[in-house]
Amino acid sequence: MKQEAKSNGLMSNFVYNTLYRLSSIIVPLITTPYVSRVLGAEATGVYSYTYTVAWYFVILGCLGFENYGNRQIAIAKRDQRRLNQTFSSIFGLQLVTGSVAVVLYVTYMLFFCDQYQTIAWINILYVISCLFNISWFFYGMEQFKTTAIRTIVTRFLGLVLILAFVRTRDDLWKYVFILAALELLNQVVLWARLKAVVSLVKVSWQEVFSHFRGCAILFIPVLLINIYRMMDKLMLGNMSTMFEVGIYTYADKITEMPFHIITAIGLVMLPHTTSLIANGEEEKSRKYVELAMRYNTVFSSAITFGMVAVSGDFSVLFFGEEYAACAPLICVMAPMLIVRAWANVTRTQFLIPRQRDKEYIISLAIGTAINLVLNSVLIPLCGALGAAIATLLAESSVAIAQILFTNRELPVRQYIVPNIPFIFAGAGMAMVVYCVGLLFERSWITLGFQILLGAVLYIIFSALYLYKTDSFIRKKIEGILRRIK
Repeated sequence: MKQEAKSNGLMSNFVYNTLYRLSSIIVPLITTPYVSRVLGAEATGVYSYTYTVAWYFVILGCLGFENYGNRQIAIAKRDQRRLNQTFSSIFGLQLVTGSVAVVLYVTYMLFFCDQYQTIAWINILYVISCLFNISWFFYGMEQFKTTAIRTIVTRFLGLVLILAFVRTRDDLWKYVFILAALELLNQVVLWARLKAVVSLVKVSWQEVFSHFRGCAILFIPVLLINIYRMMDKLMLGNMSTMFEVGIYTYADKITEMPFHIITAIGLVMLPHTTSLIANGEEEKSRKYVELAMRYNTVFSSAITFGMVAVSGDFSVLFFGEEYAACAPLICVMAPMLIVRAWANVTRTQFLIPRQRDKEYIISLAIGTAINLVLNSVLIPLCGALGAAIATLLAESSVAIAQILFTNRELPVRQYIVPNIPFIFAGAGMAMVVYCVGLLFERSWITLGFQILLGAVLYIIFSALYLYKTDSFIRKKIEGILRRIK
């Protein structure tokens, strides 16, 4: 009975976190084509550039709380007194680091920012929001419903406000203000739920700073990830044009959307796996790794090759003619989904729960170094396409490094190799879908038909493979066929 309750709770968390991640896809699917046409590529490039700068200060303010706080709360949650102490001391450290980030951002604005100042000042709301961000606490408590509902509501509120107030290219400041203010609101409203779960208690400065080393260690991977995931836009802005930043931003946004679904399972499994390991259930945690690897490979292969097959028509129909150059960028960046899916499993279900922070940091350092070097070489030659190639190679190097680090203890290759046929299924589906697109005129109807056809073909190809190789699936399929007859 207890085991069944745990399984139901895990599935519930996965559903809520998936809904939260889906809102990250649905809302941009509505706002992106609207904003791209109203503001244009150059204005969206300005927003992306200034937001990236502000985001680095947010990273500093949040330190490594998302992973460290999540992990520590997962360990302490069975003891209320320990939970109160842990939360209060970690949040005390967050107030310190968040305040430092705000002061440094104001200093940057006063002495170093010499362009796009209005937009940059509005973005200070993002930096202030890091003072109140306690989502790590609810993740550690495995209470994903609270954070999911809050975020979904604020995202759809943002959708309404953008459609209502962003009407011309002069409304860039309104667009930025809506997004930044809602991010701050998103963090503040979560506090209303906090008092029912944990209490703030008095802690010493020694207790507060006792978490600094652990947070700082996990801050390094956060910083490294954001360097090679966001530095592209800064380097493009400095070494190329805002137009290149604009088309790269939207290509990156499209390829990033499906990854929100992939990270849903990783975020849910991190505290759960941490608890399993703390209770000595090592074998069970490895079984979850195997299942997650299959889920991630199946999903990422379908989306990757689907995006490649329709990238040309999709870019023009979705963003507008001005963004036709997004198509080759999407083709280059789409395969990142597969390698990032594999890396997400090894990171959230093996390295971080076992406090293998050193290997995690080294893998990200390798990716960051490769990305910075390749960006420096390729951006002057190829612009946004060069940045896309550099990012793909950097992400691949991170995945390879993490797999090698876990290879002795975790048979990752045994988890990956049986799932390779799903990649071939995706490639076969993509060729058929692309050829169908050549036969018809570009339109939303054609695009919809291509997507539907691709989904059907991929399901058929995958089902045939599973029928041949998985006895459990074979029995299920044969049972369905018998009922149909």
